[in-house]
Amino acid sequence: MHWQPRVVCPDCNSDQLEYVNLPNTGELYAFTSMVLGAPLGMEKDIPFVMGLIKLDGLDLKILSRIDDVKYEDCVIGMKVKLKIIKLDDGRVWFRFEPIS
Repeated sequence: MHWQPRVVCPDCNSDQLEYVNLPNTGELYAFTSMVLGAPLGMEKDIPFVMGLIKLDGLDLKILSRIDDVKYEDCVIGMKVKLKIIKLDDGRVWFRFEPIS
């Protein structure tokens, strides 16, 4: 499985990939605060939280930005849900946010 979704396998360059629906909830496994070196387009957002999310029902962890929470309010095990950001240029960003 690859995260984020892609059209070509980064290991073998095959385009014979199958889409797999993943759970849209999980829990915070580890986290940090991004204060320097933000990805292109996110420089004005720093500081923000990056977290390792353990998806519900799977032994799969993914790295994602966590919106709508401050670093000091994060705790290991905090429940989060998928948040999809659609950009004007057609791109899509996948992030997570706390479940209130």
